[in-house]
Amino acid sequence: MDRDGDYSVFEYLYRDAGNYKTHACVLLRGRANDEDLAAIRRALDDGTFIPQRVGLPSLHEQHWRDCGSGFDDELDHPLHEFAGLRAARSDEVEALAPNGGVARLVDRFRGTGEGAR
Repeated sequence: MDRDGDYSVFEYLYRDAGNYKTHACVLLRGRANDEDLAAIRRALDDGTFIPQRVGLPSLHEQHWRDCGSGFDDELDHPLHEFAGLRAARSDEVEALAPNGGVARLVDRFRGTGEGAR
């Protein structure tokens, strides 16, 4: 069940083996709290996760477009890095469409078991 009122932002990134990065922010309904953050961190394996397993979009396609490349089996992998979970700013609430709620995302991380991997 989503928490009413406020919005939060889940931040994550894809970093290839060449250390090129693509960042993303996902707007979520509800205000994240310390327990939400702790639950996500507990589910991570060295700070990484596979976004599709928790209902978030992979950043691969955007990464390849931004870098002007395609899949490279020496540089690319499925892991994304968790960067943060915080209260959304008003400009983010206006600019981004909500992608579900904090409680649902946290439940997905909890349900993935070992590091959402």
